Amino acid sequence: MPRLLAIFSIHLLYSKRHFLQQWEKIKMYDPLWDDHPKVKKIREESKQQGKIEGLRTAVLSVVEVRFPDLTELAQQEVSKINTPDILKYLMDQLLAAPDETIARFVLHPSAA
Repeated sequence: MPRLLAIFSIHLLYSKRHFLQQWEKIKMYDPLWDDHPKVKKIREESKQQGKIEGLRTAVLSVVEVRFPDLTELAQQEVSKINTPDILKYLMDQLLAAPDETIARFVLHPSAA
């Protein structure tokens, strides 16, 4: 049993050393990867999409809490908006809306 433990310990040490060597090689490429224009573009697009999804969720939460009867309309309208500034403005307007009629107009001006 002690011999098996010794063999396992040696294997574990080798594995750790091998992993660290490989990690050092990979780390060398990190700056190249991070600075690549395509990677930057993908990261920026992902960040933007995350912001949009977060704002959509926030707008829908406001509607669900304040004007539950307008939830379906809000889902339809919010899914069409792909600009964070517009979603933020919409959320602000819904938070300030005094009643459901105004909220409906904010969500879909031509339907009110």
